[in-house]
Amino acid sequence: MPYFGTIITTNWDRYFEEVTGATPFVYESDVPFWETAKRPVLKIHGSIDNYTSIVSSTEDYERCEGRLRDGALGAVLKQIFATKTCIFFGYSATDQDFLNIYNTVRAGLGPLARTHYLVSPFVSEEESSRLKLLNIISVKTDATHFLKTIKDHMVSKFCFSRDDTFSSVSSLLIEAYDAHFKFTNSFRPSESPHLVFSAVYQDGLIHALQRILDLAHTGQYSDLHYVRGQISKYENMIAGYRRKKDYWEISYFTGYLLGLEFFELSNFVSDEELPPPPLFFHPGVGQIDEAEFEREIRNRQDIHKLALAQAKRILKRSGSAGAEVIQHLPWA
Repeated sequence: MPYFGTIITTNWDRYFEEVTGATPFVYESDVPFWETAKRPVLKIHGSIDNYTSIVSSTEDYERCEGRLRDGALGAVLKQIFATKTCIFFGYSATDQDFLNIYNTVRAGLGPLARTHYLVSPFVSEEESSRLKLLNIISVKTDATHFLKTIKDHMVSKFCFSRDDTFSSVSSLLIEAYDAHFKFTNSFRPSESPHLVFSAVYQDGLIHALQRILDLAHTGQYSDLHYVRGQISKYENMIAGYRRKKDYWEISYFTGYLLGLEFFELSNFVSDEELPPPPLFFHPGVGQIDEAEFEREIRNRQDIHKLALAQAKRILKRSGSAGAEVIQHLPWA
């Protein structure tokens, strides 16, 4: 789920780290790295990974209250309550540590204090009234249903990716692996240097698909606005390499761009309507399928003389002229 960037929890377990890719913040010394985390989780009662951090006894709670009142973690928590709209899930807003910090922030901001929301199917009228006094609006529904409704709405507006598109990416990755291994085993760079451009094109495609799947649990690629921004970024990057006539990077990033474009298109059409992505490439021809590649490129080293000369220079410079395969390093 995109847009849920910062998480606050009193739980000790590693759920948010494992399921959502969140970065835990437990100690005061963690705070200087807050801005480096794409999805931080502030664990105000400690973490199971750090036994000395766990808050369980009365004495622990007293020390925790002091840390949150005067320490760096408490300062972060106060800033969140003061500047962000928070949604509470599976939480009754009765924890004393929370209330002390929350009320301090609310009192300081006065009428400018943010309104927050608590989602629970078990909120009574009495509880709802208590929450209103805290500037917290109760939403009486199941948290899972609440999140699913938001996500379904955002998917319908083409803002969030459909979950099944990651399966399409996985299928294409397997196809790209197979094509890449078969192709790179079919030639030697020293004998057919012009073919390395298709190999690195496939590297780019594979790396893009791997990254999409690796970060699927973080929600980063579920945000289609982010994906479209990445597509625009790589289009501009490729245009820059075209001006430089850098065919090596053109090949790699054209493949990387294909992975992003395939993922975006998968959200608009069904698997049956998806056109088969071209798995081969040459700077002199562009993106093509395997049959056309075999017919037009395989045995025609001179199809693009500048690209051929560059391929020979790259192989010579890298010392890979006699290697079985040459690869482009992953791009992050």
